[in-house]
Amino acid sequence: MGKYTGEIVKDELGYPTITYVAEDSREWTGKTATGGHPKTVNVRGMGKVDVVQFKEKYKSRPLSIGIKDSRPNLQNLVAQYEAVIEEKKAEHTKRAEHTKRAEQAEKDACTKEAEAEFLPMIPENGVRVEVIKTGWFDGYDQFDYLCEGEKLTWRDITEAGEKSLTREGAMAPWFREIVAYVTREKLEEIKAKKAALETEKITRKLAEENRVALIFVTAKTTGKKQMLSSYATECDDRNEECDLDNVTVWAMPDGARTTTRTHTW
Repeated sequence: MGKYTGEIVKDELGYPTITYVAEDSREWTGKTATGGHPKTVNVRGMGKVDVVQFKEKYKSRPLSIGIKDSRPNLQNLVAQYEAVIEEKKAEHTKRAEHTKRAEQAEKDACTKEAEAEFLPMIPENGVRVEVIKTGWFDGYDQFDYLCEGEKLTWRDITEAGEKSLTREGAMAPWFREIVAYVTREKLEEIKAKKAALETEKITRKLAEENRVALIFVTAKTTGKKQMLSSYATECDDRNEECDLDNVTVWAMPDGARTTTRTHTW
């Protein structure tokens, strides 16, 4: 049986720490360090160095022993440590995937049950609304309501019913399947209002572009600058006893824009 040089110690959850009989480590040579984890630390004059940091103290700081070729036993322990960590990561991924599949199966069953019970309640002139949970605020779930490319509000829709899933001991459900609808008449009204707003927006933009173009024509024709717009804004000079400045935007005869700023004392 070989000389004891250290080992990997696992906690109750299977996570590892390194116990190491120090080799080539000055006053720690031959002593046992415990609770070690590999880390990368910054060392003055050396930059980043790979070490194992133990729970024991050295000069009031956690004992850190560098991982290098002159310490093969430590290198071997670090390799074992990393292998255990990779195993734990694989186990975690496997459990997470299993949980995700199980939760999706529960959600699918909940959705199926809700649709079977509540879809028949949607009237002939009703159009189903997609209800998407977007977050949580002040104790309430937040949702988006979508239908035929339109974003609706809760005031636009009617809820036919819902089914939910709640974990044991929880006060709020972790999943809700809401079956909702909007009447065809209401949906067409919303679409018409949206189209009217878009038309109005385009009309205003074109009118503004025509107004500005005419002002530049006037500036070029007369050879004098013409005012495009003016507005008030916070004073930009701390040395002035002034709160607001009047800003004027001018159309210049050469087609450029220039701005003047006047203090209001």
